[in-house]
Amino acid sequence: MERQPLRTEEPRTRHPGPEKSPEGGFIKEMEEDHGRIKKLIKEFEPVVSSRVIEDMVLFRKKLKELEDVVVEHLKMEDELFYQSLKEKAIEKKQDGFLPVIDLYKESMFVVSRKVLSFFSRYREEEDISVDPEGFFSSFKDIRYEILKRISKEERGLFYIYGTCFLD
Repeated sequence: MERQPLRTEEPRTRHPGPEKSPEGGFIKEMEEDHGRIKKLIKEFEPVVSSRVIEDMVLFRKKLKELEDVVVEHLKMEDELFYQSLKEKAIEKKQDGFLPVIDLYKESMFVVSRKVLSFFSRYREEEDISVDPEGFFSSFKDIRYEILKRISKEERGLFYIYGTCFLD
């Protein structure tokens, strides 16, 4: 199997938030982030499967890119999405959604802690080199958590968003 080279992407500017986007542009951006995160994770598959890192500098750079995208996305959800969604649900008298939104927010914190812990544990090249088995095992764990989270958001929260923000 031919290995795909790891590439890095330029950072982009963020959307102002759900309250500024009644046409659903915010959800579109979240979906784009999800696609970008899934693509980045997929680029790690050959290395994770083979457990061989041929170019540690490039690998670490790509891991940092994944960290930046995921952390930025989690931060945006925490600072903009959940609070705006709760406020809009109350405003639209959709109080039944509040417990669901709170549940998603709480589970997001669990995923965030795991992801942040992983990236802080493997911040330097040496951290990966010293414990490659731990790294690959932990990477598989956070990959699972991130992809599960994305799936749940797209199937559940985006529906609630549409109900609350799109008339």
